[in-house]
Amino acid sequence: MRCKKRVPTNTLMPIIQAGVIPSCLEPNCRGVLKPEITFFGEILDDKVSTTITKDRLQADLLLVIGTSLKVAPVMEIPGYLPSHIPQVVINKTVLKKKRMKSRKLSTGGEMSRISRIHGDGDAIDDEEEFDLSLLGDCDDIIRYLCSQAGWHLDAKAIEAAKKKKPVSLGRQVILHQYSCGKRVFCFGECQCKNTLAADNNDDEEEENDEEEELEDDIVCNRCEERIDTDAEPGSSSKTIHYRCNDCFDYDLCGDCYPKRRYKHKGGRHRFTQRL
Repeated sequence: MRCKKRVPTNTLMPIIQAGVIPSCLEPNCRGVLKPEITFFGEILDDKVSTTITKDRLQADLLLVIGTSLKVAPVMEIPGYLPSHIPQVVINKTVLKKKRMKSRKLSTGGEMSRISRIHGDGDAIDDEEEFDLSLLGDCDDIIRYLCSQAGWHLDAKAIEAAKKKKPVSLGRQVILHQYSCGKRVFCFGECQCKNTLAADNNDDEEEENDEEEELEDDIVCNRCEERIDTDAEPGSSSKTIHYRCNDCFDYDLCGDCYPKRRYKHKGGRHRFTQRL
């Protein structure tokens, strides 16, 4: 992880299977090797924020496929995009997108979440429907869409499809249209009541608490310390942070902001203070 040297995974498999922690062979490094993925709780690479920021201005369509969309900051991508970009979800379970989290001072001087409570105390929904929802088995839906569009899948995809029980969806597509103009297509059978926690009602409250914690978790991109937005001002916890107005999910704590603000993107980007 220190020297950033990349090593093919297949060369490490014998070492991993032997129960040994793989390490870098560079003489001046000898650091631990980790998969080129972002583990839970790690900060996303800066290039993710930069790429999403660029794509936001160029994208024609957003496809969300096979996910619970519960872990921040990825769950905020749909809400980060402009409203004119169509957003389609292909999923086994019903899914809604999160609005971007934001905070402000209410008229009474107290903090309130814009996405949940107005300053006058009126609660509002912090979720909204996708423009189009395609519910059912993701693989079956993708194959159906490709066949309808006349697109040919590659040889590997066709071979994988042969091993699966064939499903004909031509006459098994159910359309639901809501008054708000959003459409839901169910493939095979109606999936509208198929929620993510349908089989775990006993743990629903615990899952909601964990989800809330994930949503509010903010980490400084410089010192990588957690910013506790719920802590009392003046406490030992970092409570104030600054968010880049131009990047997706780039935050600095109050200590790092003066040191980093002019170095981030050459000082061209502006920040907004969040409490």
